[in-house]
Amino acid sequence: MRNVILIPGFNGVSTIFHWFEKELSAKGYNVIIADCPLREEITWAGYKAALDKIKDKLNDSIIIAHSIGCAMTVKYVTSTEGIAPYAYISLAGFNHPFETPNRPDLDKAVLETEIHSNIGRQFAEIVPNRFSIFSDNDHVVPRELLEEFPLVINSKAIEIPNVGHMGSKSGLEEFPEVIEIIEKL
Repeated sequence: MRNVILIPGFNGVSTIFHWFEKELSAKGYNVIIADCPLREEITWAGYKAALDKIKDKLNDSIIIAHSIGCAMTVKYVTSTEGIAPYAYISLAGFNHPFETPNRPDLDKAVLETEIHSNIGRQFAEIVPNRFSIFSDNDHVVPRELLEEFPLVINSKAIEIPNVGHMGSKSGLEEFPEVIEIIEKL
């Protein structure tokens, strides 16, 4: 069975990542949660170092990334020779920095998330199965960025109502839509 790699976002491992781990492990997948930097410690170098530790597990894997982890994963796959994941599922992904009122820690973290269209095209050539899930009520990422991300990486855009930013603060404890996508691959 394939590896499923979970790439956390700004606040680390969310409740749904633990649910994914339980559900996918029960189905025979080898689930790995990347040990990525958190909050003020987030940098491209930090994400790169975390993903370097599991580099040998990324080929032919299914990657599920959340928020800032989405852009960092795209950057990593396109800048690291010899990596070819089977599928990529982004949750609340974005490809441009943005500003959040009264959150200089978040503003600093997203500075290194720029994904230009040439990088997006390269990513689409490497990863054959791409899905971008976002919500109509995300309280963190501006809607226009959520809608732009799937266009940049040429992924199937999937809007799911009322799941917020899909992290712990959204109260999302289960996310069967992601499991359904994986089972159809």
